[in-house]
Amino acid sequence: THPGQSALILLVGETKGDIAKKVLQVVEEYGPQAETDRIKIRIYGKEERFAGSPGKKWSLRLGLQVAEALNARIFTVVDGDMSINEDWIPKILAPFDGGEVQYVSPNYIRYYGRDDVGMISLFTFPLFSAMFGKGMRFPNAGEFAVSRSLFHNFLSDNDISASALSYEEQYAAVALAKGASVQDVWLGEKMHKKNPPVTTLDAYFKVAAGIFFEQIDKHRDWWDTKAGNADIEGIGINGPP
Repeated sequence: THPGQSALILLVGETKGDIAKKVLQVVEEYGPQAETDRIKIRIYGKEERFAGSPGKKWSLRLGLQVAEALNARIFTVVDGDMSINEDWIPKILAPFDGGEVQYVSPNYIRYYGRDDVGMISLFTFPLFSAMFGKGMRFPNAGEFAVSRSLFHNFLSDNDISASALSYEEQYAAVALAKGASVQDVWLGEKMHKKNPPVTTLDAYFKVAAGIFFEQIDKHRDWWDTKAGNADIEGIGINGPP
């Protein structure tokens, strides 16, 4: 769908545990069969001695470093604990074709064992949209895409690297504070792996809320001059109201 362009697929994850080793084995065995002249696949596994440390944070940083080193046009990330429809990646990349959009986040129907949709719908989404003047339905979604114009901003942000967990909302906040053009895309349903229901989100909410308010404090220079403006830009043209 993009003649003359190429892609590098990075699979980054743990190497400790039977499941992780099985995943790496399958990719190593069948990955080369999926490669073409335009699409290459590479695997990066975290050394077992670092197992248990926040993996997603370093995975995102590694991906961004590779993208910057290759002078890639777009960096796209998706969660590793789910299955996606074949049209997801084209939909996420489509807004970049016009050359104006710099950050794309998803909008979808989402079910999960640790069902934090209520927290997102009633806390994160309305407050984040109000503070940053942009209706981003899932600013903390595990999937997003970003143009090369923001690679350096993300990699040089020490707060993201030092955060207690990887919270994509940090990337969205930096993009908006830098004046980037941001858009949501409708992706349908997100299919997570099955997990047992969690009875309480107290611990997670405490960390997530802390990181959320850190973004407000960190980007005060951006929103302080706009305080009192009730106009919030609607969700992008590819997403429902």
